[in-house]
Amino acid sequence: MSDIWIVFSIIAAIIVLFALDIVPVIAVCMGAALALWASGILTLQQSLAGFGDPAVIFIASLFVVSAGLGVTAWAGQILIRQAVPMGPGAYTVLAAMGIMVILLATGIVPPAVASLVAAGIILISGVLKTEQVYRSIKWTTVILVAALTPLSTAMQVTGAAAMLADGLVDLVGDAGPRAVLAGLFLLSAFMGQVISNTATSLIVIPIAIVAANQMGISVQPVMMSVSVACAGAFLTPVATPTNLMVMEPGAYKFGDYWKLGLPMLIWFFLVAVFYIPLIWSF
Repeated sequence: MSDIWIVFSIIAAIIVLFALDIVPVIAVCMGAALALWASGILTLQQSLAGFGDPAVIFIASLFVVSAGLGVTAWAGQILIRQAVPMGPGAYTVLAAMGIMVILLATGIVPPAVASLVAAGIILISGVLKTEQVYRSIKWTTVILVAALTPLSTAMQVTGAAAMLADGLVDLVGDAGPRAVLAGLFLLSAFMGQVISNTATSLIVIPIAIVAANQMGISVQPVMMSVSVACAGAFLTPVATPTNLMVMEPGAYKFGDYWKLGLPMLIWFFLVAVFYIPLIWSF
């Protein structure tokens, strides 16, 4: 079996096991990462590289900031509008969060650094103790993101993603520009449910540019359509870090995401294929 089909088999196994919900999601994701190593597609270092990925650091740090908000009780005061006194360190947490938001908005530093700065302020100031920091991190979410990150690498290094993209563009390229948008949307939306939407966009964007140039149409509606498609990561808990972050505290299962995610994805499809060309014409 070629490396490409091994990757496809691993993706299929992940989807099936998630859907059946008979194996813990952490075990599924770690198994996928180790399978990429055992099959020789990735080295052991590459298979475990996700644990040092900036997205993992960013998510873990956000959990610390969230815990600081909870300890100081300022969020409850604002939401329920009652005279609940803010706890010790509330203003420190607010300042740390403000600094993080400014850093994220300006792009002065990478998101992982911005979140680490905020988490560091909360820890150093004594709002949270080290033990509280460890307890605040949702390790299920962190491990899920870290273990599935190598799958993005495998999709690219084996050529599996390129094969899918090239085949889809060849299939619908003669049916007109809207058909190309629909095809790219379906490809992006499918891939975005099992690998990060950032990796999906990096894979699909070059193909979309070539398709637009070959058809003699503007690249603007095509790029915006791909952007919307990659943002439609609603159907699985591993589609985007946000889905993972709410999975454990909300006690959601794999199938729960379809209930809201599928209608949202259909709406995104209509916007990407029919509305976007009205703003940026072909």
